[in-house]
Amino acid sequence: MSRHSIEHEPIKQSREAANAQLFERMAQTGHLASECGLHEQAERIFCDLVTARPGVPSPSIALAIVRSCGGKMAQAIEDMRQLRIDHPDNEMATAVLGMFLAQTRHPDADELFCELLARGTDPAALEVARLCVKDAVPAVIEPAPDSLEYFRHFNIRP
Repeated sequence: MSRHSIEHEPIKQSREAANAQLFERMAQTGHLASECGLHEQAERIFCDLVTARPGVPSPSIALAIVRSCGGKMAQAIEDMRQLRIDHPDNEMATAVLGMFLAQTRHPDADELFCELLARGTDPAALEVARLCVKDAVPAVIEPAPDSLEYFRHFNIRP
């Protein structure tokens, strides 16, 4: 390794860490804006994050969630369907699409949740699926004992 590349490696790592922190703060700001009813501003923030991080599914998932909260459910569903095409192994995209479909009482929601629960490996996506179907089939699918829902139910803090 040349002296030149050694000198620039810490700068590159520092810049990547700063970018990751900036993206994290932008996402937090977008979520806060949405929670405060500023859906258009939140949507712009997540659109910028999607542009800044092409190929990364999480900003697209957040954008779809913000759109659904802002009354654009049809667009949110379409966004998630496209994300599943682009990232077929992303289980959170499947869970969120299922959640949207369940909210609109679309019959495909059950199929997505069953698919996810059968093959799922992402604990967060599995929890979304469990929580969405919990009321429909409580005897079959219970929250995992270490899940937030379990602690909330028994009023125990993790």
